[in-house]
Amino acid sequence: MKNLYTLIDETHHHPTKWFKKAVYGAFTGFILGQFWFFIAPINGFAASKLFAAIGEKAWTGRLYRMLKHTAPRHMATGAALFLGYDLIMEGWRYHDHTTTRPMIVDHVATMSVLGTIGGFMATNTIRGAFQGFLWFGLNVGFLSYWVFMFGMKPGACQAGPVNFYYDADVSKEEKERLEMQDQLDIISYNMMKEPGYGLV
Repeated sequence: MKNLYTLIDETHHHPTKWFKKAVYGAFTGFILGQFWFFIAPINGFAASKLFAAIGEKAWTGRLYRMLKHTAPRHMATGAALFLGYDLIMEGWRYHDHTTTRPMIVDHVATMSVLGTIGGFMATNTIRGAFQGFLWFGLNVGFLSYWVFMFGMKPGACQAGPVNFYYDADVSKEEKERLEMQDQLDIISYNMMKEPGYGLV
């Protein structure tokens, strides 16, 4: 419990990181899924079953029953996508210090895998899997990497100043060592992301 206040900043403990990623994905899936539920065309028979399960009497928990019947699938999809992306990327870049591949290759490959699996699950056809590969893998993959890189620049949202929580007995030298590690991480990240970084 004493380290609970650093939960948001935790990036090294894998179970905690995976749990946070799944929660973020479930929340995103819930928001986007409910948007889609309210505007999507719906079969009349399915709608009548849903509204019968929800009920008509006000102030009896109708909203809760509606979310109970519609939200879990969206939340599970979002959690699976976010967590799946994290796990696949960790597989590609497990030995990050020895790989020479630019990160865009792994990102697009990961998005292609997710798109192929999602397309096949949504349509149960090879054609749907190929469509998921083309649209989600290539289109969304390249575009999302471009957006993702904007947030990884030093000072941007995902690579801003790190929150340090020092103990009372930490020396000035230890603080300087941690700050040096941060600078090395930024330089190493840029070297992996941009071919020829620092050479031209």
